[in-house]
Amino acid sequence: MSLTRDDKHFYEAHYIDLAQGKQPGITTCIGVLDKPALVGWAKRETAIAALRNWGTLQSMIAQYPVNDEALATHPAVSFLKGVPGYQRDAAADIGTRVHAVAEAMQRGEDPIIEDDVAPFADAYVRDFLTRYQPTFHPLYTECMVYHSGQDGTVLPYGGTMDVICRIKDPVLDAEETWLIDFKTSKSGVYPETGLQLAAGRYAEFIGRPGDPKRYPVPKVDRCGVVWIRPEGAHLIEYRVSPQEFQAFTACRLLWHWVHERAQEVKAA
Repeated sequence: MSLTRDDKHFYEAHYIDLAQGKQPGITTCIGVLDKPALVGWAKRETAIAALRNWGTLQSMIAQYPVNDEALATHPAVSFLKGVPGYQRDAAADIGTRVHAVAEAMQRGEDPIIEDDVAPFADAYVRDFLTRYQPTFHPLYTECMVYHSGQDGTVLPYGGTMDVICRIKDPVLDAEETWLIDFKTSKSGVYPETGLQLAAGRYAEFIGRPGDPKRYPVPKVDRCGVVWIRPEGAHLIEYRVSPQEFQAFTACRLLWHWVHERAQEVKAA
């Protein structure tokens, strides 16, 4: 009995009174949202790559003369089409490694930090750990959450939250519980992260692999993102309310329709 996650970030609850099969993760559900910023980003990265690799593209064109009938499969076209995917994967890779370093630090470990991750780690230590002096608990670091939907509010989903920690508010002179997500994207943070935080905040319980116990999600006072870049890290608060959770439940329902209902809705 436990909560598990597979390599595609689908979650499955294995409990005597709760067995629902694999359910999509929070970020998977939010993926149904249209993201026009990504389109602009892909266009910009492709244009920049074309300028930076102008000589290479000219060599490709000289070696393989342009043929309108086969233009879509020309090596130069294939090269440029692959640019956004390469940049996205590279960004995801460094983001994953920064997350791993931050998680290790929260557990009191001394992780090996690679050269390209070091500026991010320095910013995280200087601008978050040192400035805010957060208090961590191992149960709430990289914790898996789950909602069975049995209360009728939402279809079942799972997710992994970066950290729930305690931070002292210097104005109130009191500690507050924060639900925090780490972001490393060059372009900043986005409103839809509020839906991700809401799904974690209003999840039903925290589960662990190989552990039959279901742990309650702590009462969260504030939600936010620690945006980590080489030049600095910033704690950005998100005003997460039941309204954001309602919007997330709509994403979960739409994901269900797109992936499980769309092919059946039209009569044969």
